[in-house]
Amino acid sequence: MHRPLVLALSCAVLAGCAQSTDSDPAGYAAAVDEWRAGRLERLHAPYGYLNLVGLYWLQNEAATFGGDAASDFRFPGAAGRLGALEPAEGGVLMTVADGAEVEVDGVPVTEAFLPDDLSDTTVTASHGALAWRVVNRQGRTGIRLWDLDNPRAASLPPIPYFDVDPDWRITARLKRFDEPRVMDVGTVIEGLGWNPESPGIVEF
Repeated sequence: MHRPLVLALSCAVLAGCAQSTDSDPAGYAAAVDEWRAGRLERLHAPYGYLNLVGLYWLQNEAATFGGDAASDFRFPGAAGRLGALEPAEGGVLMTVADGAEVEVDGVPVTEAFLPDDLSDTTVTASHGALAWRVVNRQGRTGIRLWDLDNPRAASLPPIPYFDVDPDWRITARLKRFDEPRVMDVGTVIEGLGWNPESPGIVEF
């Protein structure tokens, strides 16, 4: 049987396991354990998924943001209206409301341009423990918001895993396409797809 490589990419997270061989079960188990530890580290990172508390998509006009009920984008825990966000070429123009305390990369600002994550420069805006960055997904501009003091990050229970069993390792052969192909993969975000590049077909 065969499957497009993009469907096998879930196995790529165990890339470190590829270094070991069938004759080295201890090395294989160690590589799996290393990936599991790295996964936990990424989850607990300041800008990991455990601290992620919001994703807001901008339209063509400016949107207000802050903790008040009248804001277009409600930032949980924010102290009142923080300002406005307006889409611009390559990012977002942020205007800070009078009296609001907002920083960009640790420097207080009243106005700032926030490049999106497709640019060469990524900046982080913040208000207290809240931090946000601009993302570009298939031409859509969004604000990704983290709470760096999110209590849920500290309460993550242990992640259950099956015991490592080398018998479940599958040897496959990659049959490359003449040219890499762009795949169309759905995501959990309505209207937003994922288009990775696949080099070929895996047969096993």
